[in-house]
Amino acid sequence: ENTQEIQVKKSSIIINLLKEKATKGFSPSSLNTYKRCSLQFYFKEVAKLGEPEKNEEVIDASTLGRIIHEVLQNIFEPLVLQYVKIDFLEDKLKKLDVLLQNSFDTLYEDGDVRSGKNLLIAKVAKRFIRNYLKHEIQKIKAGESLYINSLEKDYTTSITLNKSNFSEGVDTVNFKGIIDRIDTIDGKLRIIDYKTGNVKKSDLEIKDWASLFTDHKSDKSFQLVFYAWLFNKQSHSNETIYPGIYSLKKLSEGFIGVKTPSKTELKQEDFINFEESLIKLLENIFDQSTPFKQTDENSVCSYCNYKIICNK
Repeated sequence: ENTQEIQVKKSSIIINLLKEKATKGFSPSSLNTYKRCSLQFYFKEVAKLGEPEKNEEVIDASTLGRIIHEVLQNIFEPLVLQYVKIDFLEDKLKKLDVLLQNSFDTLYEDGDVRSGKNLLIAKVAKRFIRNYLKHEIQKIKAGESLYINSLEKDYTTSITLNKSNFSEGVDTVNFKGIIDRIDTIDGKLRIIDYKTGNVKKSDLEIKDWASLFTDHKSDKSFQLVFYAWLFNKQSHSNETIYPGIYSLKKLSEGFIGVKTPSKTELKQEDFINFEESLIKLLENIFDQSTPFKQTDENSVCSYCNYKIICNK
């Protein structure tokens, strides 16, 4: 009842910090943070307030995600710029226990996965990866050709801005992202993000470009379209791209692709629309008359590391 609205005005110091951010590069996660709550963006990306340290006696979701990503990267790394073969994946299935243990030793070195909840979580990780490899084997047996273009690769690009719409001294804004996997299956170029949680098809349905930049529920689809745009800009390719997610928790859904109002692929005109909307978002970020302020969506606050500051 006594909560007061918190706003942070964009002083010249803050504008300079935003310029530094523009030089280092905006990631899709940082832009999603701004969409969800511009004050959270300020705390995390501008003021650089540290997040609470975790005493991770039980493996948390983010650590589990990193472990699964590393195992999948280690499995598929030898296949970059090659077609995937069934016998290769079947061999990796036999070695899965060792591959998993190596990643746990690296990313959870101070923890114990031999008993209790951590043992159960380790078994979940193994089941996710095993089921995914079997899913890929089934696809290839069904006659699909799968070619790995890249894994966990950094992509970067930049936009030159119209100075009249931006703060003085902001000429170019850089962008960056690490794409889990890019592959080609039966001639279709896919950008893939692995998720360990549930993903619904409705999570990746884009009503219009405006909602992609305003609705906090569009975070997943925004990230994927951002990756596709990033790849398109860096590669200078006019190729049609199919971005989507594999939910390792619900592989029965298969590859869940982003869906615009009319189609499931992204073409050059889509990237033009995305970039136009992205520039408008940047205008808002750099607008000195627009302060950083709390979100009106209380659901966003549930997992915010700074909610104690806002008393939410």
